[in-house]
Amino acid sequence: MEKEFLKAALGYLEHGFYVFPLKPKSKTPLTPNGFNDASNDPEVIKAWWKKHPDANIGIATGAISDLIVIDVDGEYPDTFPPIPKTATVKTKKGYHLYLKYPKGHIIKSRAKIDGHDVDVRANGGYIVAPPSLHPDGGCYEFID
Repeated sequence: MEKEFLKAALGYLEHGFYVFPLKPKSKTPLTPNGFNDASNDPEVIKAWWKKHPDANIGIATGAISDLIVIDVDGEYPDTFPPIPKTATVKTKKGYHLYLKYPKGHIIKSRAKIDGHDVDVRANGGYIVAPPSLHPDGGCYEFID
């Protein structure tokens, strides 16, 4: 499993994502400045995972990675716009929808949109990415 974390972290670089290590089975960053330390340099990634081979994977969201993630815990509200066909990750309580960051806009991370269990992970945020492990042993995994 440990080599799988490094392979996945390096794979995310191919999509232009900036990644950083999280404590094993945790959402807590291992780097001093969290998502602000995220890198797209393969040598930096290799060094991090050599030191922490079982580290979970964090992806910095927002303009830096050209990525917005809609984090849905539970059911997606009927009052929200339809969900587009996009990469989807199963999480402990729901799912993450990966969307391209819209050029020319500034989008900040927000929690509890309109009082629902829906968060936006964008500038100033990050997500835990597959194949990272939950504290209870479950796994983040792509389902679409």
